[in-house]
Amino acid sequence: MHSLKGIIFSLSDVLAHKGSIDRDLFLETVKLLKFLLSKGIQPVLISNNPWIVNIKGGERKPYQDYLSEFVGQKLPYYQGGRDIDYKQRGSAMRAVLEAQGWNACEVFYVGNTQEDVIAASNGGFPS
Repeated sequence: MHSLKGIIFSLSDVLAHKGSIDRDLFLETVKLLKFLLSKGIQPVLISNNPWIVNIKGGERKPYQDYLSEFVGQKLPYYQGGRDIDYKQRGSAMRAVLEAQGWNACEVFYVGNTQEDVIAASNGGFPS
């Protein structure tokens, strides 16, 4: 019997919206990620493009680092075309699963785009 070990979250229109940080979405995201971690479920972030947060005073920070600060733990992040193949390729999800030590049946993929549907399907995740 397998148990849930991780959830792979796409950033685009799932945990973040391009353009600006939605404060309510961000705070709910932090609560969700903290809850998952408290239950021993590892959240993983994935995108095909870099996400940068502009902070007061002109500082710029990768979204995953900014989010990790609020969660209180470094969140694994994989960028397609940099850390792994583009997320739609089966090899990309295999690389994430291997790096995390998971099997596809122990993970959910949460996305909101056609690319995410392809990524989950090619990655062999349960539908």
